[in-house]
Amino acid sequence: MNNFLNGSDTYSKNEYFCSTHTETISFFACCEIIRQRQNIILSMPHSALYIAGEILKRGLEQGVGISNMKLQKLLYIANGLYLAQTGQLLLNDPTEAWPYGPVYKEVYHAFKQYGNANIVTLPLQYTLKPKVELDNTENSTIDFAIDIAKKLDAVQLSNWTHIDGSPWSEAFNNRYGVISKDSMERYFKQFLKKAE
Repeated sequence: MNNFLNGSDTYSKNEYFCSTHTETISFFACCEIIRQRQNIILSMPHSALYIAGEILKRGLEQGVGISNMKLQKLLYIANGLYLAQTGQLLLNDPTEAWPYGPVYKEVYHAFKQYGNANIVTLPLQYTLKPKVELDNTENSTIDFAIDIAKKLDAVQLSNWTHIDGSPWSEAFNNRYGVISKDSMERYFKQFLKKAE
C-alpha cells in the first residue's frame, strides 16, 4: 500500500487519506482494508453517538429504560472502563464537565427533546452507518453499562460521578470544561482494583 498516511495541508486536521493504486479513500476505509488483508483487529475510538446507539439498542432489546441523563453517565462509565482496561478511549468525543456530570455534547443535543423521559429511538448516525464489529472488550464494557442501567437511575449515576476526587469533580471545580484522559484513566483503574 503506497503512502498509507499521506497527511496533507490541503485536508482538514481531522482528515487523513491513504492511496491505493489510483484511488484515494478515507483513513477509516484504509484501516478496514488493512484489517481484512492482514486479518488483524484495529481498534480505534468510536463516535459517542454510535456507542450511544449501541447502548440504546441493547437497552431497548432488554426492556431497560434510558433517559438522556442516564445515557450520558453510561457513556462516561463505558469510556472510562474501556480506557482503564486498554489505555485507549472508547469514544473520540470529548467528555465535558457539565453541572449534572459528564456529558457528550453531540449525544445530549441529539436526545434533548426527550427531557427526562426514556429515549425510544436510535440516533441516525447509528442506524445509517454500516455496522461496526466491536471487539470483546468493547462489547463487555457496553454490556456492563447496560447492567448498571438496570440497577441505578439517572440521579444515582449523576451522584456517583460527583464524588469528591472523581474526574468530573476535578474538572468542574477547576473550571477545565473537559475531563482529561489521564484523570479518567487513573480513576477507573482504581475503580477496577476496588471491584476485584
